[in-house]
Amino acid sequence: MHYLCQGEHGQGDLCDIRCRIDHALSVIVAPKGTPKEIVVKLDTAFHKAMDTPDFQETLDRLVATKGYRGPEELDAYLQGVIANFGNVLDQLGIPTAKSQ
Repeated sequence: MHYLCQGEHGQGDLCDIRCRIDHALSVIVAPKGTPKEIVVKLDTAFHKAMDTPDFQETLDRLVATKGYRGPEELDAYLQGVIANFGNVLDQLGIPTAKSQ
């Protein structure tokens, strides 16, 4: 089985199932309408937790790197993902803010 891969194989190259995962994203989200002060509090706590030795040890064990995007940066990033892959998400039945 072949997959379209990015990263070290070059964008658009075919590779087999052993292709490493180049990108993964974990985020914390809150319901729409959550007061800004709550969003800031959650963001601050999560960002602080990312700097702990336990968090780094977990990343090391997963062979992952950390990156941080604040609420506005994350929103812009996700809007870009939806713009780039919205058609695929729609075909898979994955709801987006645009489709709701």
